[in-house]
Amino acid sequence: MGSNPQVLITFSGISTVMIHLFAFQVMNNLILRSNHSHSVHLIYKVIAVIIAHSSQIVIYAVTYYLLTQHFSLGHLSGYISNNFFEYIYYSLVSY
Repeated sequence: MGSNPQVLITFSGISTVMIHLFAFQVMNNLILRSNHSHSVHLIYKVIAVIIAHSSQIVIYAVTYYLLTQHFSLGHLSGYISNNFFEYIYYSLVSY
């Protein structure tokens, strides 16, 4: 990534959009190929959305971690143990 935080932020934004597009495409292909009921299709959609959002939360947790630890841009305050799970939690609650 180099030493430029804008590249990291741009990569994070683009990757989250690409994950959404990929999830919608996979979900659409699964639904078109299946002969299941509408309720099963809805379950496919919910699972795809949960997986997509979970992966995006991890991407932003990595971004927050790198911005604070590597680039020294901001910090988390309060009772923080500075492990990666703190950043996952922050990413989850702010998502």
